[in-house]
Amino acid sequence: MNNFRLASKYSHSRLLYIAILPLFFSLSCIEVQKNSLRSKDTKNTSTHMAKVETVFQQHFALLDSVLTGQYRGKKYPLEKLQATIDFLEFLTGIPSKADGTDIGRIEVEQEDVTNWKNWYIDNKQKLFWNIREKRIMISKSEN
Repeated sequence: MNNFRLASKYSHSRLLYIAILPLFFSLSCIEVQKNSLRSKDTKNTSTHMAKVETVFQQHFALLDSVLTGQYRGKKYPLEKLQATIDFLEFLTGIPSKADGTDIGRIEVEQEDVTNWKNWYIDNKQKLFWNIREKRIMISKSEN
């Protein structure tokens, strides 16, 4: 009878161990998946921040080239300039002081570019790339 009790206790503890082991294993797998997702989120965040930076730098490069007269005697990027001004006015809320013509704005003021660059420096941590809408947006959170 004692042998039966000992075997019975051993079997119950072994069954308990066998039942708990998969639970620990599944919990550890969940933690590994969470860490993997965090890693991917970090990569996506840095990738998206790079996208935001690239878009702004392209717009600023165009504005700087127009201001320095690099397009004298060459095809003037009128449509790109108008798109850049529209983009920056909309996103920053800072209107351009440059006069428009019947065909749109054909120039930009140094003051506008300075204001937009300063806004970008002050607000770039709030900006993010919206994957679905494929555009830059401003975060509503106060980070």
